[in-house]
Order: sequence, then structure tokens, then C-alpha cells
Amino acid sequence: MSNPIPASAVSRGSSVSRGLADFLKLGTPLLALVMLGFFVAYRFVDPAPPDRIVMATGQPGGAYAVFGEVYRARLAEFDIEVELRETAGSAENLDLLAAEEVDVAFVQGGVAGAEARKHLESLGSLFYEPLWIFLRADDPAERLTDLSGRRLGIGPEGSGTIEVATRLLERNGLEGPFDRAPIAESVDALLAGQLDAVFLIAGADSPLVARLLRSGVVRPFSFRRAEAYTRTDRFLAHVVLPEGMIDYARNLPAADVDLVAPTANLAVRESLHPALVDLLVQTAAAVHGQGGCSKPLVPSRRRSRSTCRSTSKPIASTSMDRPFFSAICRSGSRPSSIG
Repeated sequence: MSNPIPASAVSRGSSVSRGLADFLKLGTPLLALVMLGFFVAYRFVDPAPPDRIVMATGQPGGAYAVFGEVYRARLAEFDIEVELRETAGSAENLDLLAAEEVDVAFVQGGVAGAEARKHLESLGSLFYEPLWIFLRADDPAERLTDLSGRRLGIGPEGSGTIEVATRLLERNGLEGPFDRAPIAESVDALLAGQLDAVFLIAGADSPLVARLLRSGVVRPFSFRRAEAYTRTDRFLAHVVLPEGMIDYARNLPAADVDLVAPTANLAVRESLHPALVDLLVQTAAAVHGQGGCSKPLVPSRRRSRSTCRSTSKPIASTSMDRPFFSAICRSGSRPSSIG
């Protein structure tokens, strides 16, 4: 016959059961609250921003490479390390952004297609990048159709120059083969008489542009149909290099030069930390100020009085959803973003 369980043991067991019940009654909601807190923090609270980013620039000596150094110096003041990656240009920069090999890049307007824009955000238009065509000084060409049969350098694969040049040449019924050497090599070939014309996208203060304007053996092509191009390609703006603007004493250029110009844009991958996005926007505003309205290029005044303004609205209907800083010079039509 088994021994009876002592009353004290029964009392202790009952106390343990009541204690466990009380713990579960109070602890379960507390545990649920803690788990909810972890979920909310994971779902809605951003982690600390990284202290290092990779920026795709462009070819050595170009505007993108120069501005990349400026951005690196400014962001270093906020303890952000910037690794600069030289590239062939805008098309390669877009590929690197899509592959998430870089965090931010300079991208030329008109280069990005609809698919590329799905995973990118544009922080705004920064400055004009005119398309220059330099011809032999004795070449009488007045329209792109006049370049048929000429030896043309249109920039290397992966550059923004080749994208715009190819589009305009095809519009005018011109087909290759074209020279696709790096721009610096094409400029040397033009000056040596080995090419008849060279396309390049660069600022008016670019060393290559200055070299060509002062060479005396080549001349800049003036786009007589600049307004028409800006109507059909909305990412282009009509800008003018005024007579004598480069050198008053030598009167360079000898007449106003009409140019078409996409805008340079700052683009980031969609997943970049919001704090870094805001810092990049502030840096862009500080570096570029009022954007592309500075000398020596001026917007065309043919159709309307040009204005320069900063805006927080999206750059165009093809730009990214999130509105950011942009500075745009207007000349009757508004250049679009990276698309």
C-alpha cells in the first residue's frame, strides 16, 4: 500500500502551479509586447547609415571625375568615405547602379530606359552638358545630313556621348561605321586630319573643348535646328555659346554657337539609406548652386524669356517618384531626368 502524499507537499505543488499561472498571465502579454517591439523596429526603423559609399564618375579629366573629387571632399566633412570609380560614362554608370556595385553615380539625361529607372532614384538635374561637334575649319557642313560620308568619332561604348550622337545621326539617316575610340584619342585624330568630325559631350570649360576652340584648324558645329531637336527629344535643352565668350581678344567663337544639351543628373540605387540620400541632396545643392545657368553657356532666348529656378517638383514625368532638389534653366522646354 502506497504512502499518502504529505499535505505540505500538496500545498507546495499548488503554490508552484499558481505561481506559474500568474507568470504566464503576466509574462505572456509582456513577451508579446517585446516581440512586437522587435518586429516594429525591424520593419520600420532604419539601421544606422553606412560610413562609406561608392560613386561612379566617368572618364579621367571629365566633368564627372572632377565633381567626384569635390563630392568626396565635402562628404569627408561628415565622416563619409567616398570611393570613386572611373568609368566610360553614363551607360556604364547605369549598369553599375543596376548591379548595386555602386551607390551613387552621375548619369546623363536621355540614357536610362524604362527598365533601368525602376530601381533608381534621381536626386535632380545638376548642370547642362552640351553636345559638341567639331569639324575641320574648312568643312561647310550646316546640318547633320551634311556629314554623310565623313569620318566621324562618336565616343566609346558605355559613354553618354555615343548614346546621344547615335540617336541624332540615325534621325538624320546617317549610319556607320563610326569611330568609337575614347574622346581624347578622337580629338588627337581630328587635329591630325585622321577624322573629319568628333562628337563629345562636355562643359564649355572642358580642357578638350578649350583646346579645340583655340586650335585654329577646327570649328564648332552650330545646330541650326536645335529647337526642333529639343521638341522631339525632351531630355535636350537649347543652349548658346555667345560670340567671343571664350576669348575676347581672338573673338572665339567667331559667332554664336547653338548647341543641344542634356543635363547631368545625380542618381542613386533605390535601397540607399535615406540619411545618405538627404546628405547627397544637400551636397548637390551646395556644389552646383543654381545649376546650369552659369557662364559661359546661356539658355536660348528665342522662344521665351529664360528663367533659372530651384524646384522641389519631379524633374519631368519620366523622373523618379520621390521629388528632390533640382536646378533647371528653362528655354521654353524643360529637359527631363535620366530617362
